[in-house]
Amino acid sequence: LESGEFSQPLASYYASAVEALDAMGYQVFELTFDGSTALAVVSQQAPDLVEIDLELVDGQWQIGN
Repeated sequence: LESGEFSQPLASYYASAVEALDAMGYQVFELTFDGSTALAVVSQQAPDLVEIDLELVDGQWQIGN
């Protein structure tokens, strides 16, 4: 995990979404993927959970519109 290299594409996909959310200050509790979009259940302040829509844009996960 420390190297950031994953042999399974799905693991890499999941890890990149979690890393993007972590960089935005979120702790991820659940991720559901649907192609190039995802729904994340996250928290910045426990126990408050919120849902965030994500979009994969140019290989990077971003908060959707």
